[in-house]
Amino acid sequence: MLSLRLLCLLTCVALTACSIPYKTPDAQARIEHDLNIAHGDIVSMAETNFCAFNYGQEAFCRAEIGLGVLTHKGLILATYSFGQYKAWLTLRPDDVLCGRTDTARDAPESFVMFTRNYAAMIIPLDDKGQYNGPMHGQISDYLLSKGQPLLIGNAGAFTRPSERNKVIAGMIPGTNLPYATEVGFREAYNPCQQ
Repeated sequence: MLSLRLLCLLTCVALTACSIPYKTPDAQARIEHDLNIAHGDIVSMAETNFCAFNYGQEAFCRAEIGLGVLTHKGLILATYSFGQYKAWLTLRPDDVLCGRTDTARDAPESFVMFTRNYAAMIIPLDDKGQYNGPMHGQISDYLLSKGQPLLIGNAGAFTRPSERNKVIAGMIPGTNLPYATEVGFREAYNPCQQ
């Protein structure tokens, strides 16, 4: 499980080489327009990598490279493409049942917020593509503002072996022989007390 989280984190950081404009007044006006945010409603913004897991499905994270826009009405996780910002997911305190992190609330690592239907992994970054502690704190404080718990370490484990298998197929290297095999996988689940 640690290797999955490490792979997700390394992939996210490596993919953040392309900077997303958000600091200039023009970029902020475009963000407000594209994401339908009222002028002055943005609390904070940072480049943010994120993904979502559906419960009962394989716990595989393909990180989206985007922007975390914290507003008074929610955390908007947005992508940026061809000069346009698109809302990918919006989280609000009323949606979040609990959160989790590996070692500590303020540790430089990804964190996960759990809703009734899915879990969202969030990694806020600074201008240099490094962990953004202040934004992490703002997001956590906002999304857990209804008194939801923050689970740490094994208490927040959210993957388990699935009872199902998946089929993996390919070609045997150096030959024209195909192969297929069934393997087990880990599925995501909700660790929050409901």
